[in-house]
Amino acid sequence: MVMEISWDLHIAHQDDKELLVGVAPIIEIDSVCSVPHFPDQAIEAGASILLAQWALDDNAGLKEWQRRPDVRRIQAIQNFMDANEENMILNSIMLYIPENAKGVTIERDNGDATVKIDLKKFLQPRGNHLVDVVVSEDEEENIIFEDHRPIWIVDGQHRTRGMALSSRGANMKVPVIVLHAEPEGGVELSSIAKIFTEINTLAQPLDYFQQNYLSYKFNITSGEKTQNYGVIDEAVDDQD
Repeated sequence: MVMEISWDLHIAHQDDKELLVGVAPIIEIDSVCSVPHFPDQAIEAGASILLAQWALDDNAGLKEWQRRPDVRRIQAIQNFMDANEENMILNSIMLYIPENAKGVTIERDNGDATVKIDLKKFLQPRGNHLVDVVVSEDEEENIIFEDHRPIWIVDGQHRTRGMALSSRGANMKVPVIVLHAEPEGGVELSSIAKIFTEINTLAQPLDYFQQNYLSYKFNITSGEKTQNYGVIDEAVDDQD
């Protein structure tokens, strides 16, 4: 079992912020990255009260602001990757190395940087195994999932999880942008949540008619049946 992962990236700057850009295998991103998403309480009854309390407290919710994973979207991306060998996902995945991320180091050499992740530093022993997510129960018998993967996915959690489930997509390399919390060139935690908010609220999707026109025009194969305009070999009968 590989116990250390390294990514060779290039250093870029935007004003005084340092960006590490390059490519990384999806299977590795999935292995070392968690998502700072809302807890169960934020989507259950009484969620509005909890979020109102967080909104008034500058120190609350700083590590719990991402949308929760949507299983249907993850499955759709897996299906998309497996449906056609020509299907690609080229959008960059944005990652963040928070302060004191266990097992993560950045080594710089002029304009290049190597991000190294030591899996032994964050994996948790359970019996004869090492796990990245620990499942337990609180006093009220609520199931608690504690994810120990040290790097955060800021944008691209569904792409990462969906491609990782695909035998084809898991081994693909995808573009990554890595931000970090180090004193020099780093980005504060509050700024990372702001970036996520801007990405997901300012982006405008194509309207419904344009989506369907382009899908038909260019024979787009999709994991969603209602949006699939490609030819699926398995669906073609020899007598057709």
